[in-house]
Amino acid sequence: MTRVGENSIACPEMDERREASLPVDGDENVPVADDKSAVVLTTEELTPLAEVSSVSVDDIVHILAKSTDWLQLYDAVVTLRRVIVHHSEVISSKHIEELLRPLALECDSLRSSPSKNGLLACAECFQFLPRSMLERQLFGSAHPEVFDVLLRRSVCEKKFLRDAAAIAVDQLATHLTGLPLLAAAARYGTNKNGKLCGTAAKTIALSLLRLKQDQDGGGQVLALKGEPLRAVYRALAAFRESKDGTARAEATASFQRLGELLGPEELALGLKGAMPGAGQAGIVARILKDASPKSNASKARPRNGTLRDRVRQDTNGRTGTVVKHER
Repeated sequence: MTRVGENSIACPEMDERREASLPVDGDENVPVADDKSAVVLTTEELTPLAEVSSVSVDDIVHILAKSTDWLQLYDAVVTLRRVIVHHSEVISSKHIEELLRPLALECDSLRSSPSKNGLLACAECFQFLPRSMLERQLFGSAHPEVFDVLLRRSVCEKKFLRDAAAIAVDQLATHLTGLPLLAAAARYGTNKNGKLCGTAAKTIALSLLRLKQDQDGGGQVLALKGEPLRAVYRALAAFRESKDGTARAEATASFQRLGELLGPEELALGLKGAMPGAGQAGIVARILKDASPKSNASKARPRNGTLRDRVRQDTNGRTGTVVKHER
């Protein structure tokens, strides 16, 4: 295995990637299969297996853990995807525990097709496997490898890999939204890569939107409190000051959704607890102003009339006087 960093990004990441398979027995004349000829199936194109059992998944796990041949690994992931989509009942918690790291390595493969195949497999895991089986395995450690790979792939140079990673992140935010996911994204609050911060902030915003939709639909809303939530506040405050436009916009949207979920008073108390001290008071005040419904309504005000009319309206609003312009 080789140690490679995507764009030399200083962020939590795995120590290894799948290398391109080498000819066996030192024979350099043996041709190596080209992954560009591999067709990566969409979820809709995956078909059921004729026979499948938990033993079948054991065999897939063994190949993914032991094989160094990229084509064998690729085929194993395709078979795993078919099992996930059509036969998820044969997959156990133990299987998930054993599969996540090999899947993360496939997502991080130096070959494009295996990487896309792995990213789509992750998206299907989030969509079709029970949350109760996934959440602890995904976020139970200090360095959730799958999530880190998804974020890094979402900002890589190849668009089709960015698109596949975006699908996986969207499924993750849709089906596993909650404090563990928010806390995992918040770890990027101190990251120096603006694009990564943008993706992390977008993940938080998507998760909070889903929580808000659950709340509006009468569903059970997960508890949002404690130090993990304070870490989310601090990360969003950092994203709000980022050089990346996506990070700033998504952080602002996230604070607005937190205000809707928790109420303005709870949001204010939480922010002051997460960012204490006189030096932070101004930042907290600006965040609360942007997050308030009144501020949002003001920003959404339609801009009607000519430029001269709008200037007159803005002047009147600031000074409380009526300014007339001669035509």
